[in-house]
Amino acid sequence: MRATARHVSVFLALLLLLASLSGSLAAAAPKLHVYLHLPPANMNEAQVKQFFAKAGQAIDADIEVHYGKPDQSPALAAIFLKESGIPLDVALYTHPDMVYQGLLEPLDSYLAAEKEPIMDRYLTAVWKNSEWYFQGKLYALPTSRNHFLLVYNRDMFDAAGVPAPPSDWGKDPTWTWDKVASIAPKLTVDRNGDRKPEVYGFSGLGWPLIWPGFFGTDFVDENGKSLLRTEQLQKALEFFVDFANKPFYGGTNVGDWYPRGVFEGQGAMGLVGTWDYRAVVEKPYLDLAPSPMGTQHSTINFVDGMGIFKDSKSKDLGWKLLKYMSSLENSAEFYMKGMGWIIPHKDAWKPLVDYYKSSFGEKTTLRHIMVMANAGNYGYIPRGFRILSWRMSNWTGFIEPPLFEKVLPREMSVEAWLTEADRLINNAVAEYYKKGGK
Repeated sequence: MRATARHVSVFLALLLLLASLSGSLAAAAPKLHVYLHLPPANMNEAQVKQFFAKAGQAIDADIEVHYGKPDQSPALAAIFLKESGIPLDVALYTHPDMVYQGLLEPLDSYLAAEKEPIMDRYLTAVWKNSEWYFQGKLYALPTSRNHFLLVYNRDMFDAAGVPAPPSDWGKDPTWTWDKVASIAPKLTVDRNGDRKPEVYGFSGLGWPLIWPGFFGTDFVDENGKSLLRTEQLQKALEFFVDFANKPFYGGTNVGDWYPRGVFEGQGAMGLVGTWDYRAVVEKPYLDLAPSPMGTQHSTINFVDGMGIFKDSKSKDLGWKLLKYMSSLENSAEFYMKGMGWIIPHKDAWKPLVDYYKSSFGEKTTLRHIMVMANAGNYGYIPRGFRILSWRMSNWTGFIEPPLFEKVLPREMSVEAWLTEADRLINNAVAEYYKKGGK
């Protein structure tokens, strides 16, 4: 009887152990493999783990983060990780080439199945006019946005008796590029009369491919047809070339995105990217204003995003993570505080005030924040980047080098340059289709 009782006791213990193991296995959360190109700039390893542990609890997943290599592009790094045997599910930092190389899943079906209108959280112009909205489908939820704004020197404006630029987008129809061209000579200072100003009225024109947007046009239409030889585009670029050759322009090379002259005291105003905000607040006499209008307000729209890998075996779980990350609170925690980005939510200005004040103190003003926040309503990316045949044609190689090498020095007219660019791009696009491109 003792032996039998002992056997029964052991048997029961084994049953309990098996039940315990079975319960543990049943409770194990599914694994979700997340790709980040590089670690968040403002978060240490412990903070990253803590954030994704909390995210994992919220969506009932065990989140494992994988990083790319700094010397590889985001798309190539993701491909490298996949080929090494890591089944990537979600990309929390994506690159447009990940769309064009077929790595990402369109998100439209997920959005359509949601009762909550997820995209209503975002500024429409930011995602609708970005590279993520490709061929009528959305491939990533936007996570950041960057724009060009006007930066100006208040002291120089005051000394010249020139009123400060407006602080609101769209409320002053007189704030145009023609207006800027009329006040820039008053802000230009040539102290010794040698026709080489010590201070230029304008210094830094941003990215040249932004210029058609100021005048309501683009390099290509939505169907992929070239607009290079249209009168509207030629006028927009002729204005740019003429402006850059005015005596009031200097202190910064026209091809530079950073308005060095303004920050070094050689320029009264220029275009500056929101990514250079630190340089603005470091100079107490600098301020921000909306970009001037041509026929409309416009500013370039550089957008990062997060998406689901096309070959993921956990797409529904990946979508849960994207929804979690898309909230204002979680985006502000990870993408704003962690990455240092301006997030594209409609109410992002609220956490942005706190974030920038924590970084720069009272140098950050509500005026600065609202100029940056409202820029998102006017952001765009040239359509040539969102049409695959144009992107694969190296179209910018036909646009930008001749602009700086031949057109700006007036060795070639804008019309002649665009006629030649039109021929070269059309030939490259035709070759792309000839080789089986879609």
